[in-house]
Amino acid sequence: MPAGNEIMIDLSSWNKNDRLHLRINEIKKAIRMKNIINFTYYTNGKLTKREVEPCVIVFKESNWYLYGYCLLRNDFRLFKLRRISELEITEKKYVMRDYKLESADLKGDFEQEKDSEIVLLFEHSMKYIVDDIFGIDNYEVMQDGKLKVRFKMGLGDWLYGFVLGFGGNVEILEPLALKEHIIGLANDVIKKYGKHLLY
Repeated sequence: MPAGNEIMIDLSSWNKNDRLHLRINEIKKAIRMKNIINFTYYTNGKLTKREVEPCVIVFKESNWYLYGYCLLRNDFRLFKLRRISELEITEKKYVMRDYKLESADLKGDFEQEKDSEIVLLFEHSMKYIVDDIFGIDNYEVMQDGKLKVRFKMGLGDWLYGFVLGFGGNVEILEPLALKEHIIGLANDVIKKYGKHLLY
């Protein structure tokens, strides 16, 4: 193996029908031309129309984002590209504003959500997944082998889906509001599919 070829990075999707690369190219074009873009954005369970002065495309923790000045919020925002639809490059020009990405709050995905202290207890069988998501040094191994994880995140759809994805392999210790919401979602699933259960 030639020196310098020890790492290969492939950012393409396993989904061959994924059109994310086209979205990235359109935003790159808008940034070069200094044209404002319009798009529909999904966040916190709602669709909103956004008009944005695009600044830079960001790759963070396996996801692509657009960092730009949102004319709806009158502030800089981070937008997850997979939540953007109906992207349009307008004829409106803009002057690039000064920004410091390193000091930005890279939480555009959860812009309306306040951080909560999340404490989850995973079954030991989930260790390989917990290692992948949180890192091998970022959880506490309990006497019974279960794994206790602490982190901060806003209570919202992404977190609910994340927790539900583990089924019975995770227990919510904190906060109570998260536990109650997950119970409500689980009850909704039972109502929808309960009639199909075999006893």
